Amino acid sequence: MDAVDARAASIRMFTVPGRHVGTTLVRRYATVAAEWERLRLELFHDLVHADDERFLELSVMMQRLSTELGLQTCNAKTAGTDDVAGITGWRGFLPNDPGYLQSGTWSEAAETWWGRNIVTNALRSQSRRTARSSGSATVAMPIAASPIP
Repeated sequence: MDAVDARAASIRMFTVPGRHVGTTLVRRYATVAAEWERLRLELFHDLVHADDERFLELSVMMQRLSTELGLQTCNAKTAGTDDVAGITGWRGFLPNDPGYLQSGTWSEAAETWWGRNIVTNALRSQSRRTARSSGSATVAMPIAASPIP
């Protein structure tokens, strides 16, 4: 089982629809949510290879699936800095995600699933960009990541 399948299985376990729906819809939501979360983390860490277009496509799908499932998500008025209106719930976590019990932020929780290699790759990527732009091989200090709107 790869990381996407493992995360999708976990998401299925805590996804509690607001109304009766078929298991196919919950499975689809979980699969899309797993991929969306991985891309969100890559964008959060400003990875060069992160696919912005795919993230936007998945965001539209996530909003639609969240509505179909009747999940409790934040909206434009209630969204905090780490939240994504129509997709996430409290503090940027997916609705009902118990990750907040073990991690202080959604990104820390996501890193437990997607591995610290995303962070390591982000720092390497920043170092390479800085070295290329300055013409030297010095290592850049990490830049604080900003949340995805």
